[in-house]
Amino acid sequence: MASDFELRLEKCRLASSLGMAPENLSRAFKSLQSYGVKVDGHRVTISDQKDLEGCASVGLDGRADRHAP
Repeated sequence: MASDFELRLEKCRLASSLGMAPENLSRAFKSLQSYGVKVDGHRVTISDQKDLEGCASVGLDGRADRHAP
């Protein structure tokens, strides 16, 4: 089951509050696409929460083979 939410901040402000450049935030969002995360404007959709949780526990560098670029 997919879940979604709206970002409350503009992406440039969110990036700044995270201490990163906006283009790095965009790259971070893009790197999460293979884990079921889609960002469209302010809308974020998570289509596979368990896969995303696995990413969070392992880290992006330890992805399973099925997510290899």
